Amino acid sequence: MSRRFVVVLALVFFLLLLATGIYFTQRGYQPRTFALAITGDAGREVVGYVIVDGVKQRIEGTLPLNLPYQGRKIEYAIAPTISDLTKSISLVITIDGKVWGSATVGAVKGSIEHGGFPSFFGGGDSGYIGGMSDAEIAELNKK
Repeated sequence: MSRRFVVVLALVFFLLLLATGIYFTQRGYQPRTFALAITGDAGREVVGYVIVDGVKQRIEGTLPLNLPYQGRKIEYAIAPTISDLTKSISLVITIDGKVWGSATVGAVKGSIEHGGFPSFFGGGDSGYIGGMSDAEIAELNKK
């Protein structure tokens, strides 16, 4: 093999690698469709917030709630009103129509972020769902 052929082959390989990286990086910046389905005793009041790509929105409503959002990163905290802390609420999170996770607790918080790269390259959707302390619930219930 000539030296010129090896250089051209290396250049082609580098350009293909660069194009693949750009494709997956740009794919990660496209917004996803998140949905938070909150259930429990019908008519039960809940409060909280959702932060989608850095923009915070307050949540106040009665169960059941289905809250759709579009973005790359979502953070949330949802709790029953102070007067109704005796029973659990359930949360089911879907991303692009597929169930990502769920929890049944007294109050729930968590976050999800889309990494962009396919999961076999360490990408995909990562995050957590967890419970909340009494102090966090009290803070959510302040207006």
